[in-house]
Amino acid sequence: MVNIQLLIEGGESFFQPNKNTDLNSTSNRLRQGFRELLEQEISSSDLNEYVRIDMGGGWREVKKYYEEVVEDKENTLMLVDSDISDDKKEEQRIKRGLEPKENVFFMVQKMEAWFLSQPEILDEYYAEADESIAIRITKNPKEYSKPDKALNEILKAHYPRDRRQRYKKMKHDAELMQLLDLSKLKEDFDDVQRLINTLQTKIATDA
Repeated sequence: MVNIQLLIEGGESFFQPNKNTDLNSTSNRLRQGFRELLEQEISSSDLNEYVRIDMGGGWREVKKYYEEVVEDKENTLMLVDSDISDDKKEEQRIKRGLEPKENVFFMVQKMEAWFLSQPEILDEYYAEADESIAIRITKNPKEYSKPDKALNEILKAHYPRDRRQRYKKMKHDAELMQLLDLSKLKEDFDDVQRLINTLQTKIATDA
């Protein structure tokens, strides 16, 4: 059986001593959020049988874990932030030494670009205002150099009197992820499409 391991940037480092394993830890909430997102295209039974999702801190920790700990490198995939514009992500991959190319996938600059690409989920999560938050998103989400900061500024402008409507990365990201439409993400972000195709191909090969 192929055991596919998906290493994702976010949460606590793989190498953190006494890593928090509580169900409500940041890592476990993010893991569950990603799982629910993947379940839109991959059955729960296939995920249970073939795919293991691990959160591991920053991209450096993900890379180190892949290089020094992972044994089955062929069936281990890395999903990390690029922290750079979409047209330069391949240069970034080479600069960081993330190999092999076919096992590396980027969430554009950061995961928050996904949220900005679907403003309807922001309306739903942060409460509807007189107008959709979409009017505040003035460019393609791929073009925001720091989409996490952009999201918070957009929320401040949209809800100027309500300090509760601010982006709290370690709390809101996992909950927003569960509202995303994976089919739309695949249309808007090439690496999301490639990741899903890769997972489905590996599962089908072993099934």
